[in-house]
Order: sequence, then structure tokens, then C-alpha cells
Amino acid sequence: MTKYLVLISMVLSIGSYFLVIKGETEIYPFFHFKLYSQPKGNKMEAREFRVYEIIGRDTLRHSVESIRSFDKDAYMYFLDGVTNDILCNKDKAENMKRLAVFLNYLYPNHGKMMVVQEIYNQFELEKDQTHFTKTVLIDDLF
Repeated sequence: MTKYLVLISMVLSIGSYFLVIKGETEIYPFFHFKLYSQPKGNKMEAREFRVYEIIGRDTLRHSVESIRSFDKDAYMYFLDGVTNDILCNKDKAENMKRLAVFLNYLYPNHGKMMVVQEIYNQFELEKDQTHFTKTVLIDDLF
């Protein structure tokens, strides 16, 4: 029974993909959902926190990679949670320390770091990978 549900889900997702490309509405309500890892829904706009390193007068965006201690989802959830707590002044000093320890663990030989919020439309980003806005949220790390 499960394999039939998976097959139906795949067919509906593919159908929704082509309908959205044509500008129609999706036929499958879970098309934009990562139900178990990142349930963002169908907002057509994604907001993510990313870590950038300042090198001279330039910035380097660190990619999210799975390592032995953290998978990509754990990385993103931790960064999202601690950044939101810092922005809401919820135990700000303690959360800044947690963020510093986290970044020192992931990037041991880093320079000055900052947390940036990236906002993008998933479909526009597929056409043009530079089509997103960045807002620096925390720039006083290290």
C-alpha cells in the first residue's frame, strides 16, 4: 500500500511542477512541502539564515554541509533558532556564546563572521541564482 501512495505522490508532484511552470495552481497540496525536515508551506518565498565570513573587503558565503555531528537540517534549525532568539533579545549574551561555539566548531580557522538573512522565490532562483535579497542581521561575531 505504501509504495502505491509514494507513486501517487510522485505523479501528483510532477504534475504540480508542470502546472506551476505554466502559471497554474498546483493540484497537489504538498508540492512545496518538505513535510518532515522543513515544513515551509506554499508561500513562494523562502527565508533562510546563512553564515558569511568577512575576508578583507569581501564576503564568503559558507555552504551548509552535513558533517559527522550535524546534518543539514540540524544545522539550519540550530542557526534559525539561535538567530531568532538573539534578534528577540532572548538570553542574547548566552545565545551569542552558543552561536560562537557552533561557528568555531564548524569553521575552526575563520575570520570575522556574520549571519545574513536571505529571501528568495524558489522558482525565480532556479532561473537566476543571483535573484535573492540579503539582510545582515548579526555582524559583530568575533
